[in-house]
Formats: sequence, C-alpha cells, structure tokens
Amino acid sequence: MYWIRRAVALAILVALVALVSWGVRSAWAALFGEDTSSSATSTGGTGDTSTDAQPADTDTGGPAACDPAHITLTLTSDKTTTTPGETLPFTVTMRYTGEADCTVDAGLSERVVTVHSGNDNIWSSAHCDTAGSRTLLFATGDQDEMIVPWQSTRSTKDCENDLPELKPGTYYAVVSYDGKTSERFVFSVA
Repeated sequence: MYWIRRAVALAILVALVALVSWGVRSAWAALFGEDTSSSATSTGGTGDTSTDAQPADTDTGGPAACDPAHITLTLTSDKTTTTPGETLPFTVTMRYTGEADCTVDAGLSERVVTVHSGNDNIWSSAHCDTAGSRTLLFATGDQDEMIVPWQSTRSTKDCENDLPELKPGTYYAVVSYDGKTSERFVFSVA
C-alpha cells in the first residue's frame, strides 16, 4: 500500500511539472509572439511551399522590408528537358542572411520567375497572377522554398490566348526580386 501511494504521488508530481512547463511556454509565446515550433509548412498559391519564414502580420506595422542585399535567390528544377504544354516545375528558394527580422512579399508578382530564349521573353509568373501578395517574416538564416509550375507555354501581361507554340531549343529561367536576379537555370524544349 505504501508503494502505491508513492507511485500515485510521483505520477501527480510529474503531471503538474508537465502542466506548468506547458503553461510557461504558452504564456511566453503569447507575450512575446514567438512560435514554439521550429519550422512551418504550407500549401498555397500556384505550388507547394515549405518555409522557415513565418507569415507576417502586416496590420501591426511590424518589421521593415528586407534589404535585397541580404536576400539570396536560387532557381532549379529536377527536369532539364520539357515539351510544349508539359509542366516544368521550378523550385524557387529565397534565403535571408541579414541580422534584423524583416518582411518580404514573396508573391509571384514580386518574386518573379521568367523564362527566356536568347533575348525573347517567353513567360513570366507575374503575367496574369491571381494569387496576389504573400508577405513573409524572415529571421537570420530563414529561407522560403516554393514550387512554381510552368506549363511550357508563352505568356503576355495582357493574358492573350493562342500564342505561338514554343520552338525546340535551349531556354533559361531566372527568379528576380527587387532588382536581384538568380543564376540562370538552363534547360531544353524538345
């Protein structure tokens, strides 16, 4: 009987410590606005998104916009060949290297993916974008990764239909944000 009472008392003590610990963490997060998780994953816009950056609360005046000098852009794809009308998924990565928390509009009209053939502008994610803005809060080392699918067709800012089909050849894509542009990702259309 003595050991049963000790076991029950110990179980109650462990439960109380866990409850107090949870309460302190929740209160800390509520008071200081900190996220108690280490990363966030969401789906939205035109593709899957995984991110360390958090959606920003733009109504409170919060942090200033990030300095583009502290933003690194990368554009890749797991495919290096496509055909007209086939989806080519671009992986767009934006990494923040500055020190102070700041915000970025990572919508497809601000963080723009473009496809080119020589000097010919073939396609832009900003053309006819219906997803709108996507403001993120970045801390040092945070990155945002987004899949931007391209249907291997042309586009215009006027959303014209019946544009000429792509010709076979070598193309390249870049992502740009506030005057910065990534390295070229070179691929071919067969």
